[in-house]
Amino acid sequence: MLTACWDGTNISMTFTWSGVNADAYGFGFTTADGGAGVGLPLPHTEHHGSIKSLTTDASLFPPLDSLTVVGGVSYHDVSVASGEISQPTGGWQTLPAC
Repeated sequence: MLTACWDGTNISMTFTWSGVNADAYGFGFTTADGGAGVGLPLPHTEHHGSIKSLTTDASLFPPLDSLTVVGGVSYHDVSVASGEISQPTGGWQTLPAC
């Protein structure tokens, strides 16, 4: 599940999942001109195989003209869970406070 909040300056995103294997996660945003994002492997230092349940977050600063923010997890380069949040009518600043 993707959640987002407003920290007073930026959009903060968190993605939580359970019940599916995952070995990487990512966050991103879309604008009228395209979009960008970040994808990272999940830490497996204490795990064998893939992680079935975890909460992830990353530092990504979507511009305030972003239309959506997205997040998700993948397993062997295939998306297994994802979420998308559209910009609220009043702007990103109207998200719940972090």
